[in-house]
Amino acid sequence: MRIDNSKVVSYELQAEEVKSDTLLVGIQKKIQNSFVQCIMSKDHNSLSKLSGELEELNKVKKQNIILYWRSYLQFYLSIYHLENGDKKRSEQEIDKGIDWLDEMKKKNSEDYALLTMLQSFGMQFKGMKAMFISGTIKKNAKQTIAIDSTNLRAYYVYASNDYHTPEKYGGGKETEEYLLKAISLPAQKMKNDYLPSWGKEESYEMLIKLYIKKEKWDLAKKYFQEAIKEYPDSYSINQLASKLVGK
Repeated sequence: MRIDNSKVVSYELQAEEVKSDTLLVGIQKKIQNSFVQCIMSKDHNSLSKLSGELEELNKVKKQNIILYWRSYLQFYLSIYHLENGDKKRSEQEIDKGIDWLDEMKKKNSEDYALLTMLQSFGMQFKGMKAMFISGTIKKNAKQTIAIDSTNLRAYYVYASNDYHTPEKYGGGKETEEYLLKAISLPAQKMKNDYLPSWGKEESYEMLIKLYIKKEKWDLAKKYFQEAIKEYPDSYSINQLASKLVGK
C-alpha cells in the first residue's frame, strides 16, 4: 500500500505549535486520571469537564491533535457508561469519537490507530452490522502500519482486533506476532508530553493473557516478569499474577 506522506499531518510539528496550551501537557495522563476519578465517584463530571475544555480549545486552534485527544477521551467516557450499565449512552459516546476521526482530514498513523481502537470497542453495540464493520477495522489497522511501521500502537490495535475476532471468522492467527512486534518498539520515538504513549502496557497484558489461554506457562511468566519490571504499578498486569502462581 503506497502512502503519500505529504498528505499526513505530523503531530511532532503540531505539538510544537500547541506548546502554549497547558491543557495539552500530559493530556493522556489527565484523561486516564479523570476516568479513574469518574469510576470511583460514579460520576462522569471530571471527564465531561475535560471534554468541554478540549472542545473550547479546538474551536480556537482547530488542529488534528486536539481532535485526537477529544476522541481518545470519548473512549473512556464510553467505557465509563458501559461500566455503569448504560449501553445506549456508551454507544453514543464511542460513535461520536469514531465520527470525529472518520471525518478528520490528513489522518496520520496515530489517528488510524485510535480510530481502529474505537471501532473495535464499538463493535459490541452493532449486532449484525458488526460483520461488515470488521472489514473496515482491518483495513484501518493495515493503514496504520502502512503509514508508520515503527508505531507500536499500529501493531497493538491490529493485534487487538485479531485477538477479539472469533476463530470461526479467521481471528487469532496473527495476534502473537503483532503483540511481540508492539512490545519490541518504544512507546514514543521521542519523549513528548503532548503525544500518545498508550499501547505498550496493553500489549503486554494481552500477550500474557494469550499465553495463559494457550497454557504456554513459560512464555506467560517470561513476559509477565518483563511487563512488571517496566510497569510495576500497572493494575491490569498485577491482576494476572494470581493466574500464574504454581504454573
